[in-house]
Amino acid sequence: MNRPYDLIVYGATGYLGSLVVQYLWTHGPPALRWAVAGRSEQKLATVVNSLDQSQSHRKLPHIMVVALSGEDLGRMASQTRLVLNTVGVCPLLFCKYGTPVVAACIEHSTAYVDSTREHIWTQQLAAQWHEKAMAHKAIIIPQCAVESSPPDLMTLLLARRLRRPLGPIFFTIQHSWTGYSGGTIASILAGLETYSPRQMMAASAPRASCIPDTGPHRPHLAPSLPVRRDRFLGDLTFNPSAMTDQAVVMRTWSLLQRYGDRTEQYGDRFSFQAYTTAQSWLQAWSSFLTMSLAVPLISRQP
Repeated sequence: MNRPYDLIVYGATGYLGSLVVQYLWTHGPPALRWAVAGRSEQKLATVVNSLDQSQSHRKLPHIMVVALSGEDLGRMASQTRLVLNTVGVCPLLFCKYGTPVVAACIEHSTAYVDSTREHIWTQQLAAQWHEKAMAHKAIIIPQCAVESSPPDLMTLLLARRLRRPLGPIFFTIQHSWTGYSGGTIASILAGLETYSPRQMMAASAPRASCIPDTGPHRPHLAPSLPVRRDRFLGDLTFNPSAMTDQAVVMRTWSLLQRYGDRTEQYGDRFSFQAYTTAQSWLQAWSSFLTMSLAVPLISRQP
C-alpha cells in the first residue's frame, strides 16, 4: 500500500487527540510518516507548534484540513494506511460524526481505530458495514481506549497462554475510588436521550455485536447480582463500562469462532463479565446503589 502517510490522527485538536499527538511525537518511530487532521487549520497549527521541536531527529506531522464531507474524508482516507479517529470525548459524538469516517476508510481499504465508548453505535456499525469491510479488506476496530481494549486484549492473551477453550471470564478494573465521574453519568444520560429503549436493550444483549454463523454457544449461567465477592479478585461492584466491554469481547469471540484457527477459538462455553474493584463489601453495595439512584434522579432534571 503505497501512500504518503502511515497514520493520520483525525480530531487532533480535541483533548484526547492532542494527547495522542503528544505521545506519538515523544514515543513514535522516528521514521513515522504522519499527519494531524481536523476542521481548523489554526487549531491544528497550535497543536503542532506545541510539540517540543528540540527533538530534531523527528519530523513534525503534516497538517491536513478535513471537513465533515464525503469528499474530504475520502481524500484523507486515501492518503494513509491508518486513520486514528479521536473526534472527541464528549458523550455520543461518534454516533453523530463517526460513521462517515468509517465509510470513507472502508471505501479506500484503510485501517481504522477510534476511542469511542458508544457500544450501541458500534453494534449498528458492525451490522451495517461488516460485509463491505470484509470485501474491501479494511480493518475496522472501534473502542480502542479504556473501553474496551484492556479486557479484549487480556482475554485474547489469556486464551493464547492457556491454549484451551475458555469458560467464564471475570474482568475487573481497580480504581482509587468506586464512585463515578460526571462524565460517566453524562454519557449514560446522553445515551438515554439519543437511543430508544428498544435500541439500548437490543445492543445490550451479550451477543448483539457478534457476527452470524459462529456455531453453538452454551455459556455457564452468569451471576445474577451486580455485586459479588471473588476469592481471587476480592469485592466487585457494578462497572458502567461492563456492557460496552462485553460487546467488544464477545464480538472478538465470534470472529475467532468463525474465522480463527481452532487453537485461537475461545470455545462454546465462553462468557465475559466486567466489574469494578471495591475496597470492601459495604462500599461495593453503596457504590452500586448510589449509581442506581443517581441516574434516574438526574434524568428527571429539566
